[in-house]
Amino acid sequence: IPLARPSLAVSLSKSVSRLNATPGDVVFYTITARNQDDRARRQVTLVDTASQWLRLRAGSVRVDGLAAPEAVTASPSGRGLTIALGDIAPGATRTVTYAMTVRADAPAGQAVNRAEATDSRGNRAVASATLRIERETIAGRMTLIGRVTRGDCTVMDPREGIAGVRVML
Repeated sequence: IPLARPSLAVSLSKSVSRLNATPGDVVFYTITARNQDDRARRQVTLVDTASQWLRLRAGSVRVDGLAAPEAVTASPSGRGLTIALGDIAPGATRTVTYAMTVRADAPAGQAVNRAEATDSRGNRAVASATLRIERETIAGRMTLIGRVTRGDCTVMDPREGIAGVRVML
């Protein structure tokens, strides 16, 4: 009597764009889900949980390079997200990328992000990436938090933020 072999879970890998970051820095994560089975993986769901010291940058999630807001559910805290990857064909790969900001009050140490993929049969795969948070000497004594904007300093006028600016006193 021929027996069907058990199905395989998707292969999951996760990486971070840099090994070290300081409060206020933006880091990018990449999660790759690969179906190494000769059968399709159905209804694959990816759940990603970030360290408490990181926050998701709104609108940064991409699935296979494209924005997919209908497939992404972010937690109100900005620490987690759930992504419905759908079906993954045999030998196919799905790639998820997103940006997170290191919180201003993050202490020095490791921030671990964990991802778990589950398919319709309950097969699970887990991957994680570790970021080392470093505190700059001056940041350990004081932190200035805010936004650098273009235009007048009135609260009534709309203000356009200037990206990529770090102010140190």
